[in-house]
Amino acid sequence: MSCICLPDKHSSETIHNLMKVTSGECNSTKALSFPPHFTLRGDFEIEDEVLPKLIKSMHDKVGTFPIFDMRVTDYGSYPWKVILLKINVTPELRSLHEAVMQTIQKFRTTWVPKDLIENAGFTGKQREYIEEYGYHFAFEYYSPHFTLASNDMSDKCFQDMQKKLQKEAVDISVVISTVALIDRDANNAITAIINLQ
Repeated sequence: MSCICLPDKHSSETIHNLMKVTSGECNSTKALSFPPHFTLRGDFEIEDEVLPKLIKSMHDKVGTFPIFDMRVTDYGSYPWKVILLKINVTPELRSLHEAVMQTIQKFRTTWVPKDLIENAGFTGKQREYIEEYGYHFAFEYYSPHFTLASNDMSDKCFQDMQKKLQKEAVDISVVISTVALIDRDANNAITAIINLQ
């Protein structure tokens, strides 16, 4: 399972068009396999019989958050060949992320992705979060983004796109009103929708 935010319809269409253009220029298809979204809490495992309790708790806790706006104004990239739109973590988004982290923590199993356990690059407090929460982008390390093209592109295309986007401007107003739980083992099917107030 994962927990994501789905943007409003208008900004979703804008971001999806950017995904199509960017992925198209890189002959990349991976990012296009899912609608525009950003992650609030990455992969975790939960027992089937506990899932209804998690969903109810998400509605009770996360569903009380007010709808909020944010602006996306910068392109970026990760070295593992991901082209993205950066998201600035506002106080509202930070609070939402923390509420999601704490709610999921009550119900998830102790499973932690093997690549996180074995990665020596995570140290100190971030290593502690991996061991306790099973997630490396937790709390002060939270780094949300909209993926435009994923890691199924050539090195050259990745480098060319990085250079190109340094000269490009973007300004997208995004309304955050929907949180979703998705089942990673069922082709990212949406398991639950939590609407903010």
